[in-house]
Amino acid sequence: MQLYKISDEYQQALEAYQLAEDDQSQQEALANISKVEGKLDAKIEACLAYLKNLEAETDAISNEIKRLQARKKTSEAKAESFRSYLQTCVESLGKWSNGVFTISFRNYKSVVIDNEELIDPCYKKEVWKIEIDKKELEAALRTGAIVTGAFLEDKKSMVIR
Repeated sequence: MQLYKISDEYQQALEAYQLAEDDQSQQEALANISKVEGKLDAKIEACLAYLKNLEAETDAISNEIKRLQARKKTSEAKAESFRSYLQTCVESLGKWSNGVFTISFRNYKSVVIDNEELIDPCYKKEVWKIEIDKKELEAALRTGAIVTGAFLEDKKSMVIR
């Protein structure tokens, strides 16, 4: 049974107890409340176990992503180092081929900037990045400032221990 259905059943059992007019009806309602509480407790416990499992899986995935990113970085560094080694060894030949692979070299120009301050402004471009400072905005809203486009919203968070 779904949690929301058990919650509804629990509310109905409480209402039945409040509406009970005699002792026997109250006793039956209390017994029903106790029965539904047991179902509710078991269901909430199962839901919390599922939630903890999902959170643990998320943490495991995050850790695996970090591990794989470190491995990727190491692999990229090895590939670049080996490329440099291969280039150093084969460069004196000028060109090499075996039918499957071909190594050749070409000359090209690359821009090197050794002092940005000396570069003429016509070669510079302005990059704008605007971000909202949420901490500053929250502080202003908490002091009663009216900020068009923003407001403080009351929220609830569930704490699980």
